[in-house]
Amino acid sequence: MALNDPLANALSNILNAEKSGKMNCIVRPSSALIKSVLLILKKHGYVLDFKETKNNIGNTLEVRLSGKIIECSVIRPRYPINLKNYE
Repeated sequence: MALNDPLANALSNILNAEKSGKMNCIVRPSSALIKSVLLILKKHGYVLDFKETKNNIGNTLEVRLSGKIIECSVIRPRYPINLKNYE
């Protein structure tokens, strides 16, 4: 099965785990973009912590949830912009 948008899949996986009342969630595959989004979620208190584990298949992220996420999704399409164009 091909993953078209790994960030959207990761956020929907986290949201489904939150809705089912789980305290941990495993996100795979891992990427720099997903880790930076998780850092922002951790900074604002929506995620308690996450750690990356490496194995033969690929890197996975184990996320500890805080139970505060109500809704999260990805805005599509994502356009790359420069910092000076961002308001």
